Amino acid sequence: MPLGPAASRNDRESSFASRRCFGDRLRLIRFLLSLADAPAVAEPRDEAGIDTLTAAFLAAVDDEKRPLARELLELGRASHRLRDDDNIHLSRLETLVLSAVEEGRRRLRDASDGEQLSLDLEEIVRTLRHPNLVGEPRPADDLFQFQAGEVLVCDAVDPNMTFIVPMASAVVERRGGMLIHGAIIAREYGLPCVTGVPKATNLIVTGDRLTVDGYLGIVTVSRD
Repeated sequence: MPLGPAASRNDRESSFASRRCFGDRLRLIRFLLSLADAPAVAEPRDEAGIDTLTAAFLAAVDDEKRPLARELLELGRASHRLRDDDNIHLSRLETLVLSAVEEGRRRLRDASDGEQLSLDLEEIVRTLRHPNLVGEPRPADDLFQFQAGEVLVCDAVDPNMTFIVPMASAVVERRGGMLIHGAIIAREYGLPCVTGVPKATNLIVTGDRLTVDGYLGIVTVSRD
C-alpha cells in the first residue's frame, strides 16, 4: 500500500537510539502483521473523567491551600506537555543529524567501491578518511526482534518506540521515575512497570526469565 505525504514525512522525522525508524518498509510491514496477530490488550477499566478527577483532587485539600493545589496541578499538566513536545522536537533535530550521517556513509560507500557500511556517527567521523571499519548491529534492530508477551527492557521508552509497548507483558527501564514516558504508557496499557533499575540493560540479556512486580518495584531475573 503506498504511503501518503504525511506518512512519508513521519518516516523522515522518526528516530530511535541515533537511528531512523521505519526506513525498511518490508520490515515495518512484517512487524505490523506481528502486532496484529498479538493477543488483544485487556480493555482498561472505566475511569472518571478529567473534570471529576480534578474536582476530587481539589476537594481533598483544605480551602486555604486550594489555590496552591490548583497551581501545582496546572504546573504538572504543563510539565507533561513540555516533556512530550521536547522529545518530539529533539527527535526531529536528531533526524536532521541522521541525514548528514547518511550522506557521510554514502560518500564512504562510494570511496570503497560500493561496499555496504554500517557505521554510527562517531565511526562515520573517524572513517571518512579510513573507510575500512565495520559497524556494530543497529540498536533499532532490537525493536523488530521483539516478540509478543516478552518483557521490554530498555534504557528508556522513547516516544518513537511507543508502538512496541502494547506487545509487552511488562516494562523495565534503566532510568526514570513514575512520570517518565514509559511509566505513563505502561499505566495506560495496565502493564507492570519498574523504572530506575541500575544497569538493567547490562545485567539483563535476551533469554532471561523475568518477574516484574510493579507494586514493589522489584525485578527478578532467572536463568537456566
